[in-house]
Amino acid sequence: MLFQEKYGIILIIIIALWGIIIMVHTNRKEKNKRFHDSRCRKILQHLTKRNKRNELQKRFQHSMQPGVAAVNSTGRTSIYRLKAPRHLSIFDETQSAIIYFDKVLQTIQKCKFRDSILFDLSEVEIITPDAIMYLIAIIRNTRRIRFLRISCGGNMPKADSARDIIEQSGFFSFVSSTSKLQIEPDNSYMKISDGVDADGELASSFCDFVQSSSTQTVLSTKRLYPMIIELMTNTHQHAYDTQEAQTMMGNWYIFAQDTGTAIHFVFLDTGLGIPKTVLKRFYEKIKDFAFRNDAVYLKSALQGTFRSETKQGHRGKGLPGIYEDACNLSIMGLSIISGQGKCTVKENGGIETENFDQTFEGTLFTWDILKEEVLYDHS
Repeated sequence: MLFQEKYGIILIIIIALWGIIIMVHTNRKEKNKRFHDSRCRKILQHLTKRNKRNELQKRFQHSMQPGVAAVNSTGRTSIYRLKAPRHLSIFDETQSAIIYFDKVLQTIQKCKFRDSILFDLSEVEIITPDAIMYLIAIIRNTRRIRFLRISCGGNMPKADSARDIIEQSGFFSFVSSTSKLQIEPDNSYMKISDGVDADGELASSFCDFVQSSSTQTVLSTKRLYPMIIELMTNTHQHAYDTQEAQTMMGNWYIFAQDTGTAIHFVFLDTGLGIPKTVLKRFYEKIKDFAFRNDAVYLKSALQGTFRSETKQGHRGKGLPGIYEDACNLSIMGLSIISGQGKCTVKENGGIETENFDQTFEGTLFTWDILKEEVLYDHS
């Protein structure tokens, strides 16, 4: 009996010790599990932060490369950052400007619905009104931007001189800005204006600007008004070929600036360019497959060779009239860029031509009117 009691006590002690061992082991296992889970969560948080930081850095680096898309946080749309050259001028630095704007148009072709394009102008040191005007036209007139609701934004140049010309040109009349700019009016500028049809009142205001800024008289500037009206009218009259795909919707822009010695004009027609609207002879169309020479077509249009796309005898006389004004020095430094060609009229009436590989959509004109009247018979 006594033996059985001792055996029972020992058994109870053994069971109790075993229970304690099981409990300690279970607690240790639970603590280890909690420690492991906590450690895993910390590692996961660290990796998540690092990956997010690396992704943001990678996106930023990609976004600084022209024409390279960076996927935003939604993963649905892309952002393209296009860095402009330091000297952005279509007439002064034609090759680099044409390459840049051609890259812009190619990027627009890559864009999908609601993608974004950022124009990085931060490093621009020199920019001219022709480039500002064309940038406005691309943003406002490119069909793909409108139809796909592509968002366009950008920044201002760090250089004060480049920033000033952007502000004074009237650029912010066409785009919205998050900052409230207080731009002091400058009487040496006729800000960029635009339209679709001929605007006689606006053309008259540009003629008045010339007369108020120079010694030119109404008689000496008598060809300026019909010249501006002709250019405005051409925007629609040259868009004949409905089968021709147009990158931009037809519109015109005009700007003038008192440079000190002359009144500098810039006019942009976003319709079909001159090389696309002139009548090309059969052998020229065949030759285009091997060698394109848009500058020859521009020169031919200026010199009055019968090339109207409508084949109507009363058409195609506007450009020869403008060329005549350049020859008799009513206007100076006439230069035209369209398609893949450029023509510049010299003082002796000679036409200097230049071709490039990239295509300029539309037609861009620039000319000067000297503030001191040239001693020449304009009758």
